[in-house]
Amino acid sequence: MAIDEVPSLDVALLRTLPGRIFFYPSAGSDWMEPLTQFIEGMDEFRFIDIRYQFKNARPIPLGGWDLLEDSAVLLGPAVSRGHILQDGKGCEFRHIEPAWLSHAYRNPRDGRQVLVTRRRGFGQYALHELPDSSVGVFWHRGDSAGEGGSNVWYLANRPRRHPPLSNLFEVIKRKLAYPALIASDGSNTRFSELKASSRQNLEVPMKFIKLGLSWQRIACLGRNTVLWMVEPH
Repeated sequence: MAIDEVPSLDVALLRTLPGRIFFYPSAGSDWMEPLTQFIEGMDEFRFIDIRYQFKNARPIPLGGWDLLEDSAVLLGPAVSRGHILQDGKGCEFRHIEPAWLSHAYRNPRDGRQVLVTRRRGFGQYALHELPDSSVGVFWHRGDSAGEGGSNVWYLANRPRRHPPLSNLFEVIKRKLAYPALIASDGSNTRFSELKASSRQNLEVPMKFIKLGLSWQRIACLGRNTVLWMVEPH
């Protein structure tokens, strides 16, 4: 099947997913398309980025949804610019004070509520904060190892000296509730199938097995983003 023959996202499928959290590290301000595509199926959205600052931050506008008055909750300092610390062993590392800004929304048609949280800080730590078997959608795109990118390889298992930064895909596997969805544009991954699929390579199989999971391509979204359903193999 050619990549442009893959169907668009089935909202009914989202409602059957056991995981109710949408998780997007290194998100920046790329939240409108994910919210529009997935809000009918998820209960909570978490967008993570080290650049978020929350002084006078406005809630994200969601068409068709009502912002609940007095629902805004800020945990942590509104502003933190980050700095370099020493670990006492001759190594330097970046530090930024984390913070969470949450808003709740209500669908006036059926009364359903959704929580949207922006978290300032490093996505690796935010990933570990998730309960196991809680994530319905893991989303990652527009990232890089170069200037302006996070240089964090979520869809890969790369060892690091600091354990919370190591083998991130194994961590993701624990956090997903199966069946779950993974979206990727091929950024910062060692999975050749994800790289090729995002480039509309027609030779990429619709299904493959990788690191103990069965992957099935189910939708193509904007910005070369491909959505995969994953289950333990």
